[in-house]
Amino acid sequence: MAFTDFDSIFDHIGGFGRYQMMLFWINCLMNTFLVFVYFGQFFMTLTPPHWCAPPPDLAGLNLTSDQVKSLTIPRDPHTGKYLECVRYQVDFKEVVESNASWPDPSWPTTSCSHGWTYDYSLYYPTITSELDWVCAEDWKPTLAQSLFFVGSLVGSPLLGWAADAWGRLPVIVATNVVGGLAGVASAFCASFVSFTVFRFVVGMTYDTHYMVAYILLLEYVSSKYRTIMANVPIMIFLTAAMCALPWLAVALGQWRFFTFAIYLPQLSCVTFIWIVPESARWLLSQGRVEDAVAILKKAGRVNKKPLSDEVVEEFKAYGWKQAEKDEKKVNVTALLKTPVLRRRFLVLCLMWMVIILAYDAHMRNTEHIGPNVFATFTLAGFVELPADFLTMVAVEKLGRRHTTAWTLVLGGALCLGVAAVPPVQIRPLPPVHHPGRGDHRGRPRVRPPAGDAGPEAAGQPGGRGGLLRGPRLLLQPLRQTHRGRRNGRPASTDAGRGEGGEIGTRREEGGDRERGGGGEGEGEEGRGGGAGSGGEDKDAVKEFS
Repeated sequence: MAFTDFDSIFDHIGGFGRYQMMLFWINCLMNTFLVFVYFGQFFMTLTPPHWCAPPPDLAGLNLTSDQVKSLTIPRDPHTGKYLECVRYQVDFKEVVESNASWPDPSWPTTSCSHGWTYDYSLYYPTITSELDWVCAEDWKPTLAQSLFFVGSLVGSPLLGWAADAWGRLPVIVATNVVGGLAGVASAFCASFVSFTVFRFVVGMTYDTHYMVAYILLLEYVSSKYRTIMANVPIMIFLTAAMCALPWLAVALGQWRFFTFAIYLPQLSCVTFIWIVPESARWLLSQGRVEDAVAILKKAGRVNKKPLSDEVVEEFKAYGWKQAEKDEKKVNVTALLKTPVLRRRFLVLCLMWMVIILAYDAHMRNTEHIGPNVFATFTLAGFVELPADFLTMVAVEKLGRRHTTAWTLVLGGALCLGVAAVPPVQIRPLPPVHHPGRGDHRGRPRVRPPAGDAGPEAAGQPGGRGGLLRGPRLLLQPLRQTHRGRRNGRPASTDAGRGEGGEIGTRREEGGDRERGGGGEGEGEEGRGGGAGSGGEDKDAVKEFS
């Protein structure tokens, strides 16, 4: 029989056999890398509890660390917590020797001229504490995160174009290897400029390093099993990686070791050159029919369903017809040619910006919810499991449109419910906060997998999508920093201090610095992936025209 669409080949090579199972495990691995790249910087730049280091002349007064802190650091009059960025400016030796009552809230204060002391009883040394990106310089971690997303804004459309011009596989390998190398290089940075440069490079590869592979792997699964291939790796492996990431940071206990641990595995993607197939649809669009047939023959052999010569010849005839059709290239301007496409394109733009803003804001805000950011982040990650499962079921039962719309409505309602909770009841927030974020997991289902659109439409998954998400993402860290600031900068050092914890001190004297202490950890930020079920090229044309 003659081939009418690409998916017909799965009747001959198998829609989900041993070959597709290999690709399934690769998809699982890519979901783990997605979590590492997207959330890793959050845990690299966490700000441990801190306060001003005391003047060096206090060392001879035979005071305990708690007494020194009480003597030198003022408290917030409303919360009673120690302030982070000021200390008293008096003759402490005279105060102690006079046996007067201390501290006196009326004492004059000054900035932290001798550096800061960091509490590592719950946290661990991060680049923020190592380079003192606190108080007057607390904007640096936020700007570094925004520049990461600026890199994504620049890189996504360029790499999307490269995927169309040179193939999906070269872009997958290049983005993961370059991103992994730049991530590892971040661990050697000792200045803000060098750190932001490498984070920008990692950002350029972000999203494309995952999404191109995600869509490529979906191409080789029949539409019957595409929902499984699209959602199960996200539901299980992305969730597991999100839950494990905070505790990996805590276990390693140092931001440099953590950076090595999350970026070195990306370099293994160089092996994809030998084990991951190029997109057969893209090969057909380039007129490379013989190369596409060779890949499909291999898939048939692995699945123990070898292709007959008759089927091969029929597929070649179909391939040459597709190559002739694809001589007319499609670009983004085609989305604006008709009123229907234009309206749907603008709706998708609005949806992506709103959804990413809500999802990213909720993930970043885990640092401000509950006494332990690691436990809160783990809870936030675990929400991915039921959210993805329910979304997968809803897509099958209700379709993509209703699933997307109603998950957004429910998520928005829960977010408004969070806003209505009085500040004094902040501890009970996670049970409401995280479902509100989880309901936004319906968002990836608005992105059709490769089987729904032709090879040209599927070729720039990171391009136009990254361009739409970029402005919201790069501004979001700035919004969170602004919200997180409080008058007087009280240090939340009283909660979560562990037994046997250590305190690291950084002092500045005439430009020299000393650092002591050891420690344990805290975390950084989020996002998900995913898609719906498959279809045929002609169905996609009908749906979007």
